[in-house]
Amino acid sequence: MKIWLYLLTFLFIFTIVFLLNVDRARAEGGVIAFDKTNLQEPEHMPKLPPISEPLVPNDGAAEEIIIQATDYIKSAQVSIYNNGSSLKISGHTDSYVNADKITTTLYLQVWDSSRSRWVDYSSGKEFVKYGTNYLYNFVEYIAPKGYYYRTRGVHKVTMGSKTETFSSVSSSIYYF
Repeated sequence: MKIWLYLLTFLFIFTIVFLLNVDRARAEGGVIAFDKTNLQEPEHMPKLPPISEPLVPNDGAAEEIIIQATDYIKSAQVSIYNNGSSLKISGHTDSYVNADKITTTLYLQVWDSSRSRWVDYSSGKEFVKYGTNYLYNFVEYIAPKGYYYRTRGVHKVTMGSKTETFSSVSSSIYYF
């Protein structure tokens, strides 16, 4: 019986410490940002019919080659993961130098098969850090199942009055 009491006490203390650290990191603009946002088909979105046949969207990544030279942006990438009950989208922006400001904005996109194009499904979640050379963050969305989703990212590095911008997209996943 004493072991169970010790385990419950440990679990309670661990939970409180973890929640305090998450709140402190969020308040200080730290790396941890967990925004579990419930996306119910917003008004600006067209009604998407359920996918009745395997319509695989064209990500365009294999056909499009972009050569871009940058002074400040070293790398920029976004990802999407199926967490079972939610979609986790993440992104990072890496700079060659400690920048005045680094920004990563993440958008959840859905494949609109009626128009054969990707549509922003979220209004975008912006993450900002100052005086650093790296920014990583993520956000989770509860979205309708039965569609293809991907992440779109806009990455910015600002030094003085100059801002470099880079756009990226992830591969798509079918959320079921």
